[in-house]
Amino acid sequence: MPLKMTMPHMEQTIRFKEIRGFFLIYFSLCLLLALVLFLPQYLAQRRSFFLQMETIQREEVGIHKAVMADMFSSITSDLMVLAHQQSLDRFIEKGDSVDLQPFGSLALSMARHKMAYDQIRFIDHRGMERIRIQSTGDAAFQVPLENLQNKAHRYYVEETRKLPLDCVYISPLDLNVENHIVERPFNPMLRIATPLYNTAGQYRGLVILNYKGKYFLERMRHTTPRRVIPINPHLINRKGYWLLSDQPEMEWGFMVKERSNFTFQNRFPQAWEKAIAHGESGQVMTQKGLFSFTTFYPVRECSTFLKQGSPDFKATFMEGPDPLTWKIIYHTPRANIQAGLRSQNFRLVFMLILFIGVGTLVSWVAARHVVIRRKDRRLHKRFFILKDGLLQSTRLHSGSLDLEKMLTQVLESTKDLIKARYAAIGLTGDGEEIIEFFSVGFSLDTRQAIPRCPPRFGLIRALLQEKKSILVKDMTRDPRFQGFPHTHPPMNSFLGTPIFYKNRLLGAIYLSNSEYPKGFTSQDLQLMEVFAAHIAVEINTMQLYRQIKQANEVLEERVITRTQSLSQANDQLKQEILHREKVDKALYKSEARFRSTFQQAAVGIAHVSPEGKFIRINERLCQIWGYGLRELIQKNFQEITHSEDLNADLDLVQQVIDGKISRYSMEKRYISKNGYPVWCNLTVSLLRNSDGTPRYFISVVEDISQRKKAEERLLSAKIEAEKANIAKSNFLASMGHELRTPLNAVIGFSEVLLDQFFGPLNPQQAEYVNDILHSGRHLLTLINDILDLSKVEAGWMRFLPVPTPLDSVMGESLKTIGPMIKEKQIRLIRDLPKEFSKIHLHSDPVKLKQIFNHLLSNAAKFTPKGGTITITGKIVSDVCLPSNMALKDTPLPDSLRTCTQPGVPGVEICIRDTGTGLTSGHSDKIFESFFQVEGGISDKSPGTGLGLSLARRFVEMHKGRIWVHSDGLGKGSCFYFTIPLALDEESLHPEEQLSKTQKESKQ
Repeated sequence: MPLKMTMPHMEQTIRFKEIRGFFLIYFSLCLLLALVLFLPQYLAQRRSFFLQMETIQREEVGIHKAVMADMFSSITSDLMVLAHQQSLDRFIEKGDSVDLQPFGSLALSMARHKMAYDQIRFIDHRGMERIRIQSTGDAAFQVPLENLQNKAHRYYVEETRKLPLDCVYISPLDLNVENHIVERPFNPMLRIATPLYNTAGQYRGLVILNYKGKYFLERMRHTTPRRVIPINPHLINRKGYWLLSDQPEMEWGFMVKERSNFTFQNRFPQAWEKAIAHGESGQVMTQKGLFSFTTFYPVRECSTFLKQGSPDFKATFMEGPDPLTWKIIYHTPRANIQAGLRSQNFRLVFMLILFIGVGTLVSWVAARHVVIRRKDRRLHKRFFILKDGLLQSTRLHSGSLDLEKMLTQVLESTKDLIKARYAAIGLTGDGEEIIEFFSVGFSLDTRQAIPRCPPRFGLIRALLQEKKSILVKDMTRDPRFQGFPHTHPPMNSFLGTPIFYKNRLLGAIYLSNSEYPKGFTSQDLQLMEVFAAHIAVEINTMQLYRQIKQANEVLEERVITRTQSLSQANDQLKQEILHREKVDKALYKSEARFRSTFQQAAVGIAHVSPEGKFIRINERLCQIWGYGLRELIQKNFQEITHSEDLNADLDLVQQVIDGKISRYSMEKRYISKNGYPVWCNLTVSLLRNSDGTPRYFISVVEDISQRKKAEERLLSAKIEAEKANIAKSNFLASMGHELRTPLNAVIGFSEVLLDQFFGPLNPQQAEYVNDILHSGRHLLTLINDILDLSKVEAGWMRFLPVPTPLDSVMGESLKTIGPMIKEKQIRLIRDLPKEFSKIHLHSDPVKLKQIFNHLLSNAAKFTPKGGTITITGKIVSDVCLPSNMALKDTPLPDSLRTCTQPGVPGVEICIRDTGTGLTSGHSDKIFESFFQVEGGISDKSPGTGLGLSLARRFVEMHKGRIWVHSDGLGKGSCFYFTIPLALDEESLHPEEQLSKTQKESKQ
């Protein structure tokens, strides 16, 4: 290549060579290789897809054929159970209408249990309905006698009458017709009947079941598993009319005149003529799609299924010259098949495109390398060694898949070959902003100080915006020398060129500080341009590699996801088959358990007639009463009921019969076989006939003899404990004087000694006497509390109410507790309404003061040093209801349920502290005698555990209430109590005092 050849001309020549290489290499080799590799794979995948479609449709047809056979066998079994019912046999022989009632009850129970039956009927030999069970919605009922009809001329009655004994008639599936008009909305109906004969061989009637056809049609429509390719189920009769279609408006053409042209033959003539019309089963592919079908003969299939499942089954099925025939068809439209094929071929097409793309890329890169090598050989001889080394270095590093490593090594080679101090390359993104930057020649500290991606200023900006090479011999004189960070080393010369690939800017490469005194030359610039064109290919190749790698990862994820979905679909099909098997086994076990429940129950169960006679008895009841089954079945419950419990039991029985109550439970005594009474818990309900008359009682009997004995022992122990407690309280109440007298002497003489009436005391003696005095007073308080509590429990505590000023009593209590508050530096706040200073309570002043003393001392004891005690109050309209809303939303504790005077107004006092607080479990226990909260300050403060208990009892004497509220440990407590404004008729009425107080407060 001539030395002065420009880069645009070189690019045009290279582009022409690449296009030529693309046609020569790609179309001759790549297409041929792709054809050889992918055509067999495509054909094999297509065959596998159609084979899978055919297998799935065959399995669905077989499954639904078996389901329909099972359905017909279940209906036939129900029919034969009803036909051989014992009471119906008696009616056929004797003609007594009473014998029809058990049959009606059994039929009603069956209709309620299996809502698929529209009607269950017994029609006598004259064609008159004698029993008809009708289902409407989710309910079933027996039609009254006056609404029964004569069905003698109905086709199913006439056809069934022709059959011999134990033969079954199955009608065609058609729509229900009333008064020669098809019922709307459509109500498909299938009728199955059997004739009844007496022992003389005379025809006496028939039992017929009207099965709702929509149950198994909807089951067939909706039980088809959801697959990737939808499959449409069809059910047609022998003439090709639809009983079930993917388009409901085409169904029942043989009964609806305006749909008479809607037949399978008209819609799918090719499939009908080729296979479905003449074949028993098979598959056929037409222009409309894939069809799988089988022929279902309800009578024949039902007979075969029942004989295989129950060899002793006696019923036979009669078929006429024109047997009932259905076709079960599953259809996959061609559009769905094509969509499935497209989905299956997506992976193959993607791999083909990827293969062609990679081949194209390889061919293009190879052609371009050949062109570049040819162009490079024409460079001037004096640059031959330099050029050869540069390209050799580039080819050496271009094989690396690490872009950063490759570019760093290329920069090192370029810097060494062109003899520059620093070299750098920046890669741009879609917005032509530098997103990756690589440099060499800098020390580690300098590289860390330079930004990773420098901003676009000065020479770098000119390179990217002007998109042409720049050669600067002295950068200090160039006005574009700006934008470099201050941490960048000094630079004198600059050589830079943009990197293009097919007119797309990939970045820029530049060198600085040439090792030659004259700086970079034009030959260096031309060499840089050639090198930039070559490195552009490598950068683009690396970027394509990244994209291909990402696309390959996405493809692998899709393949894995598709494989997992297919595996999950297969597992779901297996689980569904296993689930159906489990359901069948569970149904069989459930029926067996139902039969054995009565006999194996853990409690006694009996069916008792309205007269009291035992009808059925289980083994457990015989064990409870000690009788044998034959002995007990001959008795009635009146004979074995204890005489003291009989009248109450009979009264309850009569209330159940009269309909006043539906059931009852009671504890009563029965007389066992050995003559001893047996305590039992009896639960009785009544089962009525369809006309409302009593049928029999269901009695559940539980032996509670051991529980009764335990209750008697507990009652005796309770009585003894109460006697002991009363004796203790009487003893303590009577011993008050004997306990206080010596203690008062100890306290009095200690006070005398402290006052030093008999001479001075040294400090140690004064300390000991002071300890004696404090201990004596504490013991006196304890004894007083215990004696007060004992007096209350013994009923000796006197209650002397007088008009008492509330403010005065509260002030005295505060003086009493003042030293303790002052000692602990507790802040006391009285936040009371002004009217409280004028309120007089009709109360016992001593008891009221003790209430304040106990609550205030308790608050001071549990409040830490420097804490706060707040006293608030209000007038309430009802002393028995909480005034704060939070308490109204929660259940009342036991302390609030002692209020005996609801609806009376009074005052509510709250004493709030900032002490240790309470847990939710202590709200009721804290008012119990001798209960103390553990932990915190309470461990350091002495107490008796009786103060709050006495406060509660004194409040209850005033007919008020007391309770506590706390938000938790460490959040303080608030003790509330209420005192009524009046206690009896002689005092001022509470309403008048409340009104008077409110008026005074307003004034």
